[in-house]
Formats: sequence, C-alpha cells, structure tokens
Amino acid sequence: MSAPSSEVIEDFIAGMRVLSSGVPGGYQERGDGVVLNVIGLASPSTNTIHILEPTASRVDARRFVEQLREAGLPFVLRVRPNPPDWVTTLAAESGLVQQLAFPIMQLVPSAPLEIRELPVIVEVDPADAELVRRVTDAFTSGNEAPPGVFDPLVAPRMFDRPEAAVYAALHNGVVTSVGIRLQVPDAVGVFGVATPPEHRRRGLGEAITARIVIDGLAAGARSAFLGATPMGYHIYERLGFRTVETWTFHVPGPPSRE
Repeated sequence: MSAPSSEVIEDFIAGMRVLSSGVPGGYQERGDGVVLNVIGLASPSTNTIHILEPTASRVDARRFVEQLREAGLPFVLRVRPNPPDWVTTLAAESGLVQQLAFPIMQLVPSAPLEIRELPVIVEVDPADAELVRRVTDAFTSGNEAPPGVFDPLVAPRMFDRPEAAVYAALHNGVVTSVGIRLQVPDAVGVFGVATPPEHRRRGLGEAITARIVIDGLAAGARSAFLGATPMGYHIYERLGFRTVETWTFHVPGPPSRE
C-alpha cells in the first residue's frame, strides 16, 4: 500500500532540496503553499515553482517569478491537482502556455528488484576526472541540450553531498546512461536518468533506475519516488512504480490543445 500522497510529495520536495543544494548557486525557498526550487541551469525544467495547495499564495508565486526573471533564469510551473484559479493566468503571463502531464510515482518494494542483463553500473568517483567528463557529456547528450548546460550536476559540490550520488552505466569504457540518487529520510529519489540517443532501447534507463533504488533501500529507504517523463513512464511502471498524483507541468512552447 502506498504512503499517503502528501508524504510522497514531501519526499519529492525534499529530494529537490537535496538536488539544488548540490549545485553552485542552487537553493530552495518555501512560501505559503508554494515552493521555489532553483538548480540554476539554463534549462527551464531545472528552475521550478511548485504550486502545492489549493490555497497557495499568489503573492508568493509572483515573488518567485520576479526572482527568477531578475536572475535571468528560465523556469516552469509544476502544479498539483485542484490548483488555485490564478495559476493559468500566471502561467500565461510568464509565457508558459504548454501544459504537460507530470506523474509523481512511488515504489514500495515487496520483493527484490530484478534486472535483466544488468550492465556495468558504477557510482561515479569524483577523483576520476576523465569519467566525470564523460558523465557530463552523457547528461548533455541524453537531454539533447547544448554543451555545458548540465555540467553543474557533476560539479564537486554535488559529490560533497552525502545524500546524493551520481551513477553511470558503462560499456567498453563508454558512458551509456546516467542518473542521480537523492536520499531523504525513509525514501530515495531517482533524478536525471538520461540515455544518449544512440544507446536507447537497450534497457539502460531501467537498469540504472533499479540500481539507484537498490542502493537507496540499502541506505535505509523504505520507498522510492520520482517525477516521470513520457519517455520513462513505462520503464518505471515495469519496475513497479505507481502513479500517486499527476501534476500539470506549465512549460514554454506552443499552446496545448484542448
């Protein structure tokens, strides 16, 4: 039986705090029913205003929008079900006119995870500068982003966080998939799983997710959580993750069709 959704959401927000604290300039700030999470990358989804309550403060949300604009950072809104009536207006005013589903998923394992044809997966050692460079390139390629955008995810500050760990799948020395473990009290978060296009459809995302979960459970977690992308959703389902809530992701782009 899944934990109440409010507990999973608190785990998710706590995981985002761990992630942001591992990036230079990253931070999390709480308002009334609103949480700002800044990782600080030039990618909108890494700077997020979370609208978590039906009574969330419009004043706090607007204040966070202004902070991001002043910092020159692109951003998105992530909104729980039953949001305040002002959210759509704020999103439109911010140019976030496309809406996407964003499932929050949880796994409460009842048996050990089984992984088919497990590839070599390592927890990245920050002392291995060449591996760190290749992992950085894999994050960039896997997210189909411009060079440099995701470099801070594997900067020294991330490795200094005891609650975070970076993983890489390897094949003949080539980094074929990457991901990040975020440890919070009683739970482990899976973040940033990315596979470069030339290595997709080989089960690598599933394998690296399973390794993150296995290590998180060994470190004391009783459950795992993540926010699913359309590409990863069915992978996570196969591993036993189930949707707890489906949020609305307000992002830049063409307006969503009704």
